[in-house]
Order: sequence, then C-alpha cells, then structure tokens
Amino acid sequence: MVRRICKSEQIDLLYLYNIPQALYLLGCKTRVLFDFADDLMAMLKVELSISEHHLLYRLADAVLGWMVRRSAVVICISAPLFDKIDHPHKFIIPNGAGLPADGVGVPRPSTFTVGYVGAFEYSMDLD
Repeated sequence: MVRRICKSEQIDLLYLYNIPQALYLLGCKTRVLFDFADDLMAMLKVELSISEHHLLYRLADAVLGWMVRRSAVVICISAPLFDKIDHPHKFIIPNGAGLPADGVGVPRPSTFTVGYVGAFEYSMDLD
C-alpha cells in the first residue's frame, strides 16, 4: 500500500524510522529520509537478548545499512549515534531539553498539564 501510494500520489519524500520499514523501499523510487530516533541495533540486542554475532542481528544490521545508503538524508538524535552513521547528508536533531546548572531560566510549575502520547521504553530515565 505504501509503495502504491508513493507512486500514485507522486510522494516527494518517504519518512522511515525502523528496520521493518525496509519493505516499503522494495520497488519504490521515492526519495527517503531515515530518522534514527533510537539506536536501533542496541535496542535489538537488548530486546531480543542477542549478540552482534547472532544471524538475526547481522541480517538486521545489513538491512539497516542498505536503508541508510538508500536514503537521501539521515537524521539522528545524538552525537554518539551521529558518529556511527556513514552518510554524506546526515544531521543531528537532538531530543530532550537541557536545564541550566544554576536553575536560572527554569520555568516555575504552572496550573496546566502536559500530556505525552507514545511509549516509555526501558531506556527512558523517568526520574
């Protein structure tokens, strides 16, 4: 369906962020932006309890490498992840917010509530 929509609607840029989405690229000519929103290979090791030597890990790493090479632009969330990526058009778009050490400029609590829609992964420091 994604490939068909890219072709029929003449989509300019396909935004991908995960390894299973490699299927969208088969036979697709649309330009791709790949977003490393997480260290996908590190997550795979933890979530599946496998090492870099496991066949599934090596296959996923090869597919991810192909997706990156196929992408026109790659963005990522951190400097360590940025350093791992071999792509001529890569950019960092950092996550999170830094607070000043002295507390100056930190907003005071207010009466409104901020909501979050998404998943809290094991790697998040909720405290």
